[in-house]
Amino acid sequence: MEAQDFSYKITDEVYDAIQMRIKVENFDLYPEDDLLNLFKIDTLQAENLIDNLLDELDLVPPSEETYKQIFKENRSIVNSIYILKLLHKCKNKSDTKPVL
Repeated sequence: MEAQDFSYKITDEVYDAIQMRIKVENFDLYPEDDLLNLFKIDTLQAENLIDNLLDELDLVPPSEETYKQIFKENRSIVNSIYILKLLHKCKNKSDTKPVL
């Protein structure tokens, strides 16, 4: 993930959020893993996971258009790359600069 310019801190937060959602101590997570199918996470759970990450990281959610654009670019797959790309488009609540 770091090779794709995603910070370790943010990547670790995403892993931890998924870990709490699926309630598994240690698991392998690859960037391309389809979270909905692999971990039996439904769309609402994925949205809640993303909302929780936004709150934890004190980020302003991206626009609905951004969600749709990244989802389409990601071939309609919800994986860690999709989540990281969304977070990358967010701004800190206390700042106007992108978080990553």
